[in-house]
Amino acid sequence: MKKFIFISFLVTIMTIFTSCSDTTSSNNVYGLPNEFPLEEGNAWIYEKVLYTNELRDTTLIDTLYIAGKFEDYYLYTWNPEHNISLVKNIDNKLVCYGHINSYNSQIDTIFFDFPEIWAFYGETGYIDSTYYTNYSYGNIDSEYISILPNEEYFDKKYDTYRREITFFEFYFCKSMRQYTNKLGFVCWEFFDEDNNLFRTDKMIEKLENFYPEEILLNKNRVMEKTINRKLNYSQYGVEYQSKQ
Repeated sequence: MKKFIFISFLVTIMTIFTSCSDTTSSNNVYGLPNEFPLEEGNAWIYEKVLYTNELRDTTLIDTLYIAGKFEDYYLYTWNPEHNISLVKNIDNKLVCYGHINSYNSQIDTIFFDFPEIWAFYGETGYIDSTYYTNYSYGNIDSEYISILPNEEYFDKKYDTYRREITFFEFYFCKSMRQYTNKLGFVCWEFFDEDNNLFRTDKMIEKLENFYPEEILLNKNRVMEKTINRKLNYSQYGVEYQSKQ
């Protein structure tokens, strides 16, 4: 009798443990990030889809790199041979401070008077630009951040920030949605003046310790600051750049 009770107890414990394990596994969600994953060698491959009348038209593949560091800025680039953005994580934000442009063997390092905020962490709801007077907000009409729980990327679940921005004037787009989680920027959606979707950039692969040949060839040359000047923008005359 005692043996039967003991075996029944073991079976009950194992059933509870197995049930808990299954629940933990099925509910394994990566929580919200505190910052953008700025690590040298990180790279993200994106599928860029262009739409005509909201119908899929053209598909391109493009890669974003963290190509190295310059002083205390990270080199964030889609085109390491010609254009690199200088970014860093600061005060729960990903901020772009300027660019390094390289054309015809001339390297031009430009710093903004009013840096651009590319991502917020820990912020939700409407963003009041009056709290960020030291940043470029000249073309943003409204900005709203929400949280999407349990979004699936690469067969795993992530809590994800969705940042919705509407611009005063139409430059590259009239509005956009940016999706950010611990992987980085997982998707952008761009809309025209009639609120028609005309482009999406969606992450299809994340790489680590990845340095393409053009980065290795140009890294030392780009790191040399031959020209360093302030870009004298007026705060209210800057085109807001969401990606580059």
